[in-house]
Amino acid sequence: MGERARGGAKCREHEMKFEALQAESIFESDGGRIRQWRSSMMTRMGLMDARIVTVNEKSLLLPQYANAHRVLIVLSGRACMGLMLPLGTEAHIRNINKGEVIAVPRGMPLWIQNVGNEEMTFLTFANIRDPMMHGCHTYEAFHLAGAQTEHGMGGILHGFSRDMLADAMDVDERTESAD
Repeated sequence: MGERARGGAKCREHEMKFEALQAESIFESDGGRIRQWRSSMMTRMGLMDARIVTVNEKSLLLPQYANAHRVLIVLSGRACMGLMLPLGTEAHIRNINKGEVIAVPRGMPLWIQNVGNEEMTFLTFANIRDPMMHGCHTYEAFHLAGAQTEHGMGGILHGFSRDMLADAMDVDERTESAD
């Protein structure tokens, strides 16, 4: 940018450099993959989290909710998406297609099932500068189901001890252990 005069004094315009960066893979399975731009300027400044999610043909993005408001932009494919509304309201299920933009409020669980014959890909941007995040400007997606992975992704039940889960589900701990 440059300098410009303001009221007789010169000031430097705020410079924002956008770099073309490749997204880094943070998760991959038979059902698809998630890549994230970790070193982008917007992420470093704590403004947003940007990811590209691919759901393979006939696969399901497991139900999840996030700690931030998100916008999804469908880049390719078609899918069935479910948003689980609060307070016992029926889930909102709809078809989504290439070109659609969907807003998902913080804390609202969603799932996406690829119903097409090709990969379904979407960009997701999360507002991590929201004051409701109480100083924790990091995007987190909490999966309601799924196995724990090396990246820490997995269902919310992984946060509980085996003995607590065995008590809550009224099963013998040896029964629920697959070891």
